[in-house]
Amino acid sequence: MLEEIRPKIVTFHESGFRNSEILKRLKNDKVNPMLIYRTIKRYIETGSVSDRKRVGRPRSARTPALKNSVRCRILRNPRRSMRKMSCEFCVNHKMMRKLVVEDLGMKSYKMKNVHHLNDSIRRKRLERCIQLKA
Repeated sequence: MLEEIRPKIVTFHESGFRNSEILKRLKNDKVNPMLIYRTIKRYIETGSVSDRKRVGRPRSARTPALKNSVRCRILRNPRRSMRKMSCEFCVNHKMMRKLVVEDLGMKSYKMKNVHHLNDSIRRKRLERCIQLKA
């Protein structure tokens, strides 16, 4: 979406429009005023509207390839243990938990055995509740 809007902003800027006028013209695209300001600033500083090069150390553990392989394994077997997967992929178990919860948006759970209610048990419970209430 931004790849389509940023060139429009630059062409309006080069045509001599002010930021407020650009905002009015791109009202249908629901453009934020800060997007216009930052895009023009980026264009003046770098000469292009593409994203700047990132600074800092790149991720080495939570890579897209690891995310895809973990997602596939979980979809194949949802009962898969996160600690076992972390051993298989040679990553920290805390990092594996972050990858599953934050990056993949999944939630770990443990199946619990619960009491199964049939009709006769429901009737007995209802009768006893009525007796207690009375």
